[in-house]
Amino acid sequence: MEIVPKLKTLFTVVIAIAVLVGVIGAKPVEAVTFDFNWKGNAGYSAEGSFSYDETQNTSTITDENLDFLRISFFDANHKLLKTYVNMENGNEKGINSYLEFNFNSTTKSLSGAFDVGQGNLTGENDFYLKGVANSNLELRNLDTNVLDSGSATISVEKAEGSQ
Repeated sequence: MEIVPKLKTLFTVVIAIAVLVGVIGAKPVEAVTFDFNWKGNAGYSAEGSFSYDETQNTSTITDENLDFLRISFFDANHKLLKTYVNMENGNEKGINSYLEFNFNSTTKSLSGAFDVGQGNLTGENDFYLKGVANSNLELRNLDTNVLDSGSATISVEKAEGSQ
């Protein structure tokens, strides 16, 4: 009957090795973070950051691929108006049902539809940057109040310390 304990020990070792190989062989998430900023014609501005897993097999990162997205809005005197976290740990925070984000990971530029900030409420404290990158963007509060607009160019650079 010595064979049963030996088989149990062998089975335990085999399972332990399989688990260890799985853990060691698992590819770690390779998050990369970028900072971005925009300045309107009237001096309002927006600054933010976003991150995504760069091991994804796609050159277009959308709001569906993001791990994190934060944006802050400033008035013409660079006084903070509001900061929003639209995405955290890959989950939308539910503050912008119109969230649109498109980043070309090959050219390292934002393109296409862009809508970030607070989008579910309307009021003086509801700010969002909306438009089409490389065409026209508007900083808005309320649904009809355009605070600033201008160049759709949003500068993007890899965040310091990002992989």
